[in-house]
Amino acid sequence: MRRPAVPSIEHLAKAVPARAMPAGFRGAGLVCGLKPSGRRDLALFVSDRPASVAVLATQNRFAAPPVLITRAHARSGRAQAFVVNSGNANAATGAQGRQDALEMCTLVARAIGVTPRLVLVNSTGVIGVPLDMGKIRRGIEALVSQLDPAGLNDAAEAILTTDRRPKRTTRVWRQGGRQVRLMACAKGVGMIHPNMATMIAAVFTDAAISPALLRRALRLAADQSFHGLTVDGDTSTNDMAVAFANGASGAPAITRATSSAFKDFVAAMTSACQDLVHAIAADGEGGEGAGDVGVAGAAGGGAFLEE
Repeated sequence: MRRPAVPSIEHLAKAVPARAMPAGFRGAGLVCGLKPSGRRDLALFVSDRPASVAVLATQNRFAAPPVLITRAHARSGRAQAFVVNSGNANAATGAQGRQDALEMCTLVARAIGVTPRLVLVNSTGVIGVPLDMGKIRRGIEALVSQLDPAGLNDAAEAILTTDRRPKRTTRVWRQGGRQVRLMACAKGVGMIHPNMATMIAAVFTDAAISPALLRRALRLAADQSFHGLTVDGDTSTNDMAVAFANGASGAPAITRATSSAFKDFVAAMTSACQDLVHAIAADGEGGEGAGDVGVAGAAGGGAFLEE
């Protein structure tokens, strides 16, 4: 797959039409009152069926409670939902923070009819302040009633903190005579380094692929995108990149890392993640420009822990 030209950050901020969304995914984003700005601050992404899942999470020794919960839930390689709040990172919140992150998973699971271990969670925003769970409980109840394919756009906006604009992109390609789609979104403008601090990225695709190969693909994509990004050299507690693949396209399952189907899949995911990297860098706090730096002969590897 040839790498498409990088779209402008204005283009990446535009809403994605419902017809371009991967099959079998719905989303919603709303205002639950965590942000003083009154902007959307609670997001839910849902697959209509259990999906293969891969997670890359921060190496920070003070990883926030929701990151620890997601690491544990993702070990099975299967998930069906991802709930994210902005405005409060639920970091440095101790046992209460862990209990609140678990409750967010439980509330979503109960509302969509799955087990809590099929729900991933993250938070972003102010550190050291407990979540207002009353607002989140009411928000999750309302979110589920609003789930819709086009609602993935609202969810992508609800994960933002000090970002000036949303960051989202799509890919479509043919595999086994079927059309396969991918949608990716992210937040992050400050405290960004190759350790990927305060950055949250999510990739959703209707391709069919095993959890092991999905983890490999996400790692390869991150090494060619997120791991080369820096804004201000700082690190934080809530970094995360997640990928869901639910197989709803009906395309043949990708089963071998040496197959052309896997190579096409990695190319699509990598180019989508590179779009997000450019959008994050261009939206950097106080930034007036962004650019690429090419390095030859350097050792590879990144800063996320692979689950």
